[in-house]
Amino acid sequence: MFRPSLVLPLLLTVLASGASSAQADESQLWLSSGVALRMPADLDLVIEPQLRLDHDMSELATVMVDNELRFSPLKALRFAVGYRAEYERKDSDEYVVRHRLHIDVSPRLNLGPVRLAYRLRLQEQLRPGSKDGERTKLRNRLGVSYQRLGRWTPTIEGELFHYLGDLDECSLDLIRLTASLSYDFTRNHTAESFYRMQIPQNDQDPLEHILGLAYRLNLHL
Repeated sequence: MFRPSLVLPLLLTVLASGASSAQADESQLWLSSGVALRMPADLDLVIEPQLRLDHDMSELATVMVDNELRFSPLKALRFAVGYRAEYERKDSDEYVVRHRLHIDVSPRLNLGPVRLAYRLRLQEQLRPGSKDGERTKLRNRLGVSYQRLGRWTPTIEGELFHYLGDLDECSLDLIRLTASLSYDFTRNHTAESFYRMQIPQNDQDPLEHILGLAYRLNLHL
């Protein structure tokens, strides 16, 4: 018999031990807690503060707040615009301010208990005081989730990050793979745990193993 309550701690234990055993790789912990406000006219406002720890989960890497406005004209289609304010540590251990803007289009398809969800995102990071003052990326994410396990929802996702330069090039920058398990405590409270692997497409950056925990409060007007 499937027991989601046993899968979650087992999954986290196995993945944590695997991440910590990697010598040349990087282990991180991502934490977030947010609020999603459902408004009239099929609009949602999501505010999500986040903390990210790197160096084998021992040092604060980034503090950020994501703000996103979503519009869902159809059940199978969603558009979004967002802004992220972040305070991140550079290689010199100096913390700097970054800004990021993005726009999304996200269609999805239900095939019985299985949901296919795609997201296309164009994002622009503004980097004051940096040599590369702007970074433009195009992201393609495809996810598959199973919707008929009561309050539990397992999901697997793959995402490709393409660096666009000054809109004159398109090179693969990063591959992200994610396995997650979410639980709806009630209609208004959702928690999620995930394991994420980030595979950089250059020789300088290490492979990243990421454990994440997230909580969201869903409010309706």
